[in-house]
Amino acid sequence: MTEQVLHNQRRLRRARRTSALTATEPPTVFALKSLLHPVVAVVCLLACLLFWHESLYGPYFLVAVLAFIASAHFLDVLGLQRRPGHYFSLLSLLDILLRWMLVVAFIWALLHLSKLGGHFKFYVLASWALITPLFLWLGENMAQVVLTRSDVNAAGFRKAVIIGLTEPGLRLEQQLNRDPSLRIQVAGYFED
Repeated sequence: MTEQVLHNQRRLRRARRTSALTATEPPTVFALKSLLHPVVAVVCLLACLLFWHESLYGPYFLVAVLAFIASAHFLDVLGLQRRPGHYFSLLSLLDILLRWMLVVAFIWALLHLSKLGGHFKFYVLASWALITPLFLWLGENMAQVVLTRSDVNAAGFRKAVIIGLTEPGLRLEQQLNRDPSLRIQVAGYFED
């Protein structure tokens, strides 16, 4: 089983999904990782609609639904294993910008092909497309701080014992220690 876990972690790392959702995560971490991007995208749209005094009627509601689905797909789950520093933070922002451009292109193509473009005000959708990447980036940074703070909910850490003091067991401990959002503390090894 340990080999299977490590194999899956290597496969996810190759696919650039090192912090994929796992069954061992607490429900709040699971919800935050999977819903942060889609919710931020929709909230930014609602804020733009409010700012421009537009209502969330049919066509804008459709954009909100498409944004939620496309953000969940293209922006993927929240990654928490980012290295600290300005360089990596800027790389994260660039990554969000590129993936957000895919979301906007997808939504624009659907609106254009369905001939619904006349039902929208350009400045509403343009302002939404421009401000959302910044708020996605800020949301990621805030979530990373909240989920990786070791003193927050210290009682919520679960203890784990790894069976077998072997090379795969040591690698499993390293993987568990690398992702603080799992809130798993290795208590030791069981060896016969």
